[in-house]
Amino acid sequence: MLLWWLEGKRELSTMRKLYACAILMAMSVAVNAQTEQKSVSGDVFVVPKLFTYGDNSYVVAITDDEEVSVYNEDIELVRSFDVNLTEYTTGHERQERKATVNIESMRVAGNIVVWETGETWTGTWNQAQELAASNAPNISDVEEKDHYQFWPTDEGAYWLYEKYGKLHPTFYYQWNAEDGTISWVFVSYRETFTDDWETVDNISWKRGEMEYLAFEDYDDNSHPDQNFCLSQTLFNEDEKFEYIEPIYESKESIQEEYDRDGDGEIDTRTIYRGVRHIGFRIMSEDGSVLQTINTTIHRGGLDIFKINGKIYMVLEDDDETVFFKIDRQSTNITRLAAMPVPAKSIFSLSGRKLPSAQRGVNIVRNSDGSSTKFLMK
Repeated sequence: MLLWWLEGKRELSTMRKLYACAILMAMSVAVNAQTEQKSVSGDVFVVPKLFTYGDNSYVVAITDDEEVSVYNEDIELVRSFDVNLTEYTTGHERQERKATVNIESMRVAGNIVVWETGETWTGTWNQAQELAASNAPNISDVEEKDHYQFWPTDEGAYWLYEKYGKLHPTFYYQWNAEDGTISWVFVSYRETFTDDWETVDNISWKRGEMEYLAFEDYDDNSHPDQNFCLSQTLFNEDEKFEYIEPIYESKESIQEEYDRDGDGEIDTRTIYRGVRHIGFRIMSEDGSVLQTINTTIHRGGLDIFKINGKIYMVLEDDDETVFFKIDRQSTNITRLAAMPVPAKSIFSLSGRKLPSAQRGVNIVRNSDGSSTKFLMK
């Protein structure tokens, strides 16, 4: 269901941009067929005159910075304001347990230098190197780690050098000054992931959005394939613009758990931070809340129906279609009876529900939430 919703959102965005380009081209020509051109920035749509104060359609542009510009039919700026959308954080965080390095095995290869039996060596390591050079010339390329251990300087002689550096030598020399021996010690290691959890990757972003509305006037049998997200008189009768923003609650889940070292304990996990839709908030341009609607029904946009002079907001999900009656006089939206969704529903690319298949691309949504596309010529 989520993929269908995201796909619908992308298609709506593409259609809006194409439609906006057509609007601007037509209006630019209308302003002056010879030379004059005007342009606006942002996501562009037209507010139907039925929902504007004074019954005059407006061209509205909204930028990514949430600045709203309203233009008249001559593409002249008549007003502008900012909206402050509620932002929700989504993303994911990958966590891993820190590694603990254990010695898996250690093997002493035998003495490479043996002093005379019973003799105790009391000299320095440099003197020992000189005496041992004839028997083991390669031990001269070492560095002293403590009084009795001497580790190689070659980076290639260390286990997982790129990760740990010179912490875990695969071999070193052990000097026993009391019996006058130097031994060659070979070591192998193993990582276990049992330490504290740490974050190794964290991706997050904030999202704030307006709901786009698709208007269908059944009184005039008008079904324009366009969307808008601002109005003046859809929810009340004043000059201020209104918009709808969804309300979400945070939802966190742990997924993609793995056991890297095979000890039966999870040591890698991904925490997904998402949101769950729980309602809508009808907002005025001045930031005041006109009404809050609590509902989990939501599928990529809202429909506005005009039927026998009455205005309804229509929401649909997999199980039901719900009508909300809009009373503009009292700024009130009332939920009416819900109706079951048929086994199959047909939509246009913009997300508008169709009574039957039409020419062009159609989207068929099945009752199980899956969807398919087909082209009718």
